Amino acid sequence: MKTCTKCKTEQPFKSFYKKAAAQDGLTSHCKSCAAVYHAEYNKDNREARAAYQAKYHKDNREARAAYKAERRSDPANHLRCKTHSAFNGGLRKATKHNNGVKPVINPKEKELMLDFLAAARTLSADTGIEFEVDHIIPLSKGGAHSLSNMQIITRVDNIAKANKLNFHDYTQRPSYPRPEDIVACEVSAAA
Repeated sequence: MKTCTKCKTEQPFKSFYKKAAAQDGLTSHCKSCAAVYHAEYNKDNREARAAYQAKYHKDNREARAAYKAERRSDPANHLRCKTHSAFNGGLRKATKHNNGVKPVINPKEKELMLDFLAAARTLSADTGIEFEVDHIIPLSKGGAHSLSNMQIITRVDNIAKANKLNFHDYTQRPSYPRPEDIVACEVSAAA
């Protein structure tokens, strides 16, 4: 327990932000007091901050444009951005269908899911056929946003499958890589 220097209440350590320079490694005021301070500061200094940002954007227009162009032209960065965007979109849908509760995904599984999403994009680029990652059991039907509930299928199949649990035409189509196939390939390549 620690006492906040602003509101003078004793609170658990998790109620304070970390601060490496502090003796105990935590800020002297709690998170709620910090939020109030920052809200007031932003309100009082809105014009000054807007002027500073406008000046910065004006003075650094060419440098920022060059940086953005360089980032856009890098294929690896493009793939990473698209993969993260797809992952976050799935996470938003899973949260929506789970009554606003965000699913807990550990960092290792997140990396494997990002690799799986990247594999679908790479497969699309290599074959010329658009592939997508599909939830086997749709999120709207209670399926999990997890690696074990994902498969790579063509965009046409994914649109036809929609949120159906048993899609008869789809079961007759060729089988595309499953998450465990992608992970097994990566493990054997690393060895």
